[in-house]
Amino acid sequence: MGPQRGITIENLWREFYQLYEILRKPFHTEEEILKFEDDAKNWVRTFCQPTIGRMNTATMIPGLYRKEDVTPYMHMLTMHVPHFLRQLKEKGLSFRLFSTSSIEKKNHNQVKFIYFLN
Repeated sequence: MGPQRGITIENLWREFYQLYEILRKPFHTEEEILKFEDDAKNWVRTFCQPTIGRMNTATMIPGLYRKEDVTPYMHMLTMHVPHFLRQLKEKGLSFRLFSTSSIEKKNHNQVKFIYFLN
């Protein structure tokens, strides 16, 4: 597998950070939203890039992650966030005004509660 796979994974997560930085902008043009939409879909395609070639051979190119590793957040990023960006743009708003930390905390508490009972 070698160091190339590690470099590819590092680049993948750098690209994710670039997508995140776009979401943090105070406003977006339609062109930026279209580019974000394309880049986000390409990011998920790269994320679940399959292994190419026969397993355990010198010509095998290992994939990155499995399709099963794609999360609901990734689905939202590609299929819904561009629509939300357009809606917020029409109202002069942006994602940087919103946070999901309270929802994540509720989820964390529920998971702790459920596992504590079992």
